[in-house]
Amino acid sequence: MTSPGEERVTKTPFGELIDELNASEGAQIDKKMRQLDTSYSIFFTNYNELKKVVELFKRPDIAFMIWRPHNQDSLDIFQRDVTRLLHNFVAAAKSLVDHTRIIVRELFGKTDFWKEYEEKIKTQFAEKPLVHFVQDLRNYILHKGLPSTISRLSLGNFDSSMMLDIKRLRDWDRWSKLSIEYLETLDNEVRIEEFINAYAEIVTEFYEWFDEREQKLNQEAYNKTEEIRERVKEFVGPLPPDEIDLAIKEPTPAPKSKTNSESAKGLEGVTFFPDPTGGQINNRIVTALFSLVDQYTTLSTEKKEQFLNAIMLVGWNLIVAYTYLGTYISIEDECVEALKDALPIELDPQAKVERDDDLYLQLDGYLTYFKNTLDSVIRIPIPIIGERAWRINSYDSEGKNVLKALATLPKKHKDKGKGIADLLNVHLPGLNHFTGQREVINRFLSSRYSNGFSVYKSAKEDTELIYVPTWGNQGPPISTLLQLSWKGLVRFIEDFTASFIMFRIKSNYSLWCERTIPSSIHSPWRAVTKEEHQVLLEQFESKTEKVYKAEDNL
Repeated sequence: MTSPGEERVTKTPFGELIDELNASEGAQIDKKMRQLDTSYSIFFTNYNELKKVVELFKRPDIAFMIWRPHNQDSLDIFQRDVTRLLHNFVAAAKSLVDHTRIIVRELFGKTDFWKEYEEKIKTQFAEKPLVHFVQDLRNYILHKGLPSTISRLSLGNFDSSMMLDIKRLRDWDRWSKLSIEYLETLDNEVRIEEFINAYAEIVTEFYEWFDEREQKLNQEAYNKTEEIRERVKEFVGPLPPDEIDLAIKEPTPAPKSKTNSESAKGLEGVTFFPDPTGGQINNRIVTALFSLVDQYTTLSTEKKEQFLNAIMLVGWNLIVAYTYLGTYISIEDECVEALKDALPIELDPQAKVERDDDLYLQLDGYLTYFKNTLDSVIRIPIPIIGERAWRINSYDSEGKNVLKALATLPKKHKDKGKGIADLLNVHLPGLNHFTGQREVINRFLSSRYSNGFSVYKSAKEDTELIYVPTWGNQGPPISTLLQLSWKGLVRFIEDFTASFIMFRIKSNYSLWCERTIPSSIHSPWRAVTKEEHQVLLEQFESKTEKVYKAEDNL
């Protein structure tokens, strides 16, 4: 009997079956284990990112660029990034420990396995000095400050390494006894990869053991839940596997280059970077733009060297940004693939891929290096027109400082400055859209990220769709917009740089731009003689006039 004002709810047999599925012991355990999987994934994502950057620093081709004279900016960026990633690594390590204990206590706190777990924790973690050092390093960062990193280069056997300053760490008086024991085994510096690799091995060994034991202990509960899920499938009938509409498209890869460079006389075959784009960064940006400066400007040898350092810094930032972009797309593709044969979320609320943190970290990394790239591009004019004429070295949140700098150029550069300002205003809306988003997603206050960063399948109006993170409630996929932002960034770099090269172009030359497809590895900018420029301009104006006449006739 219902009380006054109480509404009777009558559920269908199917609704009762879904409730039974969600309430089953196996489903409840699986929900907890998915939470733990997320923490584990966050830790290893941070570990792999830190390991990747440290290993890059050791590579001769990368080190050659970073250790170049007058290229302190590259070294500073590397060290800041290592410090940031080290902070994320130790924070994720401590979070994983805490989350594991909470979940294991909830699942097994009143069983015999709890004692087995405690003993394993004791031997695998509690008694190892390295473990205490990593966890205490997190407390050091919270209560003392960021640790110091030191870059070292040895030319004898060529060793470029990123080190942790142990001497400075020893000044802190709150290390645990076992942490002090570990610190005493070290010199005044330690290679970062040594202790993060050793710690990751300990974590991997423990969770391989735990995963095996947990599966065995909960197998009966999982089997019962699977039986209910099979009844759900029988109830709704077979699902059509081919009627899945993906919300994203495969990214168009840049064409592979058979040669590393085509445009630079004297630079043919030179590889400045291990280029993940297949040539866009090496060929289209670094080599092509430096070739214009090297062959067709009146800059001195010293200024050309400064320009090369500046454009190589741009290239390095582009490599990191593109790596984050590619990883985001790869993770999203993996999630979509994993859901192709899954039930819609309406039938199985657990049927979504928990890679939220992985996708978020890649997006955050891309937006960070999108902004870092803009900052490095804004320094390009310095070797061309000098520090007195160009006094900014970063891109503010809306590019207003760049417009102001262009408006206050010396009188002899006023006309060219106005032309560049007009060009910049074409690019600004797209650039500013992405430079302003990082703060938004870090605070996570915006509804623009409609479903967080989850990937899931949903059934609406007899159609099954796989949903990926989107920009706005009805907006396009974030992955699509990131690819568009990359294309816009590449075009801005070459347009902005080529426009400033015109300040110092040789008197009998000019630059001409013929738009290429966005994924091309060839620059749209090339040097032409004044006579060639006039012919090209007349041909362009003739084509434009014909277009206008055709529109008038229509």
